[in-house]
Amino acid sequence: MDFQTLASNLANISGSVFVKCPVMDFTRKEPALLTILTKDREFDVILEREHLARVVDFLKVMVFKPKVTVVCWNIKALYSYTLFHTGRDLSFSDPEMWRIDGIPIPNEPVLLDLEVVEHYNGINKRPPKTYADAMKRLKAVYPLEFLDIYKKLHLPLIKDVIPHLETTGIVYRKDRVHAHYEIEGQENGRLKCSGQFKKSYNPHTIKPDEKPYLKTPELGSVFLYFDYKALEVRILQWLSGDKNLGRMLESGDTYLNIFKEITGKDEINDQCRKFTKGLVLPVMFGAGARGISKRLEIKEETASRLINKLHEVFGEAFSYLKSAQDGAGDGLITDYFGRCREITAEDAYKARNFCIQSPAATICLYKLVCLHKVLKSYDMIKIGFSVHDGYAIFSERQDIKRVIPLSRDVLEAEDDLFPGLELHVSIEAGTRLNNLREVKRRVNE
Repeated sequence: MDFQTLASNLANISGSVFVKCPVMDFTRKEPALLTILTKDREFDVILEREHLARVVDFLKVMVFKPKVTVVCWNIKALYSYTLFHTGRDLSFSDPEMWRIDGIPIPNEPVLLDLEVVEHYNGINKRPPKTYADAMKRLKAVYPLEFLDIYKKLHLPLIKDVIPHLETTGIVYRKDRVHAHYEIEGQENGRLKCSGQFKKSYNPHTIKPDEKPYLKTPELGSVFLYFDYKALEVRILQWLSGDKNLGRMLESGDTYLNIFKEITGKDEINDQCRKFTKGLVLPVMFGAGARGISKRLEIKEETASRLINKLHEVFGEAFSYLKSAQDGAGDGLITDYFGRCREITAEDAYKARNFCIQSPAATICLYKLVCLHKVLKSYDMIKIGFSVHDGYAIFSERQDIKRVIPLSRDVLEAEDDLFPGLELHVSIEAGTRLNNLREVKRRVNE
């Protein structure tokens, strides 16, 4: 590392910068790099493990200055890379800045990750090649109409939550492997997980025959898996205010309640639940009688009758979904939290899915942030991975009785971000992912 050249390059920066980070594979021995672009120049910064702490200090003083706005691309990668190789969270705040009363005040750069901002606005482009292109693209989406969401959700994900998820990893056979997450990576705003690292795995696509060989990194730890129950149905009821759907959610199993409501049958079993889930969610998102007939292997006439019954009983909910579909006629749709997507007139039916799944993604990710914040103070308790509306926690056996109620309370708590939404989780535990068992609630809970 030529620190003299690095110092010279950084010292000559004047004005704003654009910091571009590729995927930084911390599982490889080769150094990573980032690119700094200014109005009139461009240069790479090599991130060698043995000099990483010192390079970060240079960047903190010369680029990521307190209160300066730094436009970046995939800056999460730098946070993960630094955490993995130093064992410490990357921080650009200045600890010397204090109030007169001794309370520390936030004094760090304002990070605007253009990749995250564009994806939230439904723009999917490759990284800008020049500083001018980056600034032009930033002006097209700035000021951020979803600034509150960006501060509460995206910044914690970028700077803290995702770096810890990526670097914690999991043991597959004898190797420690790591998941790579892309924030706002999927169509509806969920995390996109892919095998970008040399030693990688994808928790979204774990095969049944792989589960027995996946273990927690710490010897003696167990898996605790929390999963939201009937989340899409709950969000549809919350957004539409459908009273009948609200009754289905009050007690017992939501899908079994719906089955009894639309069929009039009192004799129910697990097959009835599976059937109803295979009916309700597709119909919510626009499936017709022919599609349901094939999916559930029933007559098209029967499928049509069940669909009509759903519309009849849950009229307010389906009116809300129709309104979302009709509103997509102008080519642009915005969800409850401000996430935007372009939808063509011929694909207007996709708005039904987006208006539910997109808020669900925001809520699940926000709860991931909340859960990480609470559990971070416990060294031996970590969130191992997240799959959509599920969270896998690695916990020491002696901590289970404390971790379960603590995590459940966080995940089920109401929040000002989505007032009035009632959430419930199911909980499983075990030493292997293929052998998780349900954790029952006590009667008095």
